Amino acid sequence: MDTREIIAQRFWDKVCKTAYCWIWVASVTRKGYGQFSDSEIGRIVGAHQYSWFLHHGHYSTMCVLHTCDIRRCVRPNHLFEGTHQDNIADMVQKGRHKTNRGEDHKDTKFTEADVRTIFARIAAGESRSILAKEYEVDYKTVYRIGARQSWKHLGL
Repeated sequence: MDTREIIAQRFWDKVCKTAYCWIWVASVTRKGYGQFSDSEIGRIVGAHQYSWFLHHGHYSTMCVLHTCDIRRCVRPNHLFEGTHQDNIADMVQKGRHKTNRGEDHKDTKFTEADVRTIFARIAAGESRSILAKEYEVDYKTVYRIGARQSWKHLGL
C-alpha cells in the first residue's frame, strides 16, 4: 500500500456511511465542517474537499458545495463545485442565510425608534458623547449611527 492509499484509508476510517449521507465523525471546525490532515501535502483540509480530491484526483480550485446541506457530509455525489457567489446564492435560495440586523440582532441595545431618535438628535447638533452615556453604549456605537455606518437598512 502506497502513502496515498494509507492516507485515504485513514480518511475512510473516520466516515460513517448512512443510507443518505456519509458523515464525517472526526474533528470539525467551529462552523461544523469536517477537517482532515492530508499529511502528503502537509496541511489540514475540509473533509468534503478531501473527498472531492479522492474522487476527482485533484483538489478543487473552487468551492466544494453540498447538495444535502450537511456540513459533515463527504458523500461524493452530494458534492459539487461552485464559485463563492454560487455558494451564497445556494444558501439564500435554500433559506439558510441569516439577516439578523437591527432589532433582530442578538446583541442589539436599540430599537429602531431609539436609532431614529439618536440620529435626529445628532443631526440637531447634540453631542455623541452625551448620547453614548445616556444610552450606556460606547461612543463608537453612537458615532456609527450618525455616520450612517450602522443601521443602514433604516435609510437614515
